[in-house]
Amino acid sequence: MKKTSLLAALFIMTASSAMAQQWKHLGNDEVSTSYFYNPKTFSVSADSIISTWTKVEYNVDRAAMAKEKVSPDMYKGTKAVAAYEEFDCVKKKKRTITGMSIEKIKKVDLDKTDWIEVAKGSVDEKLLGLICLEKKPSK
Repeated sequence: MKKTSLLAALFIMTASSAMAQQWKHLGNDEVSTSYFYNPKTFSVSADSIISTWTKVEYNVDRAAMAKEKVSPDMYKGTKAVAAYEEFDCVKKKKRTITGMSIEKIKKVDLDKTDWIEVAKGSVDEKLLGLICLEKKPSK
């Protein structure tokens, strides 16, 4: 029981800190979704699996943000999903290790998933493509 409580506390601290990290803006879709990753957590394994914290901001009013001169790295929408994820660029698969979804004041923890194929035309396909284009940032 003590071990479970400790793991739960560590998970909450990790997921919460992910939402406050420095994000690099990867791009936007045609509608109102913005994509980010954290360069400090970006790594590529020997088998070419990319691991990093990602964030997707939904329903971003980009016109209002631009008018207020908000940097794209600071864009906020009505819903955000931050997750530590792994991407297989060759097999076009991804899996979530941990994370959190926040909409208004409701927070939902994300569970670890198995490897899943990324669906064509999905938000995950856009994110996979952008992450796979990134090179390992210099420190």
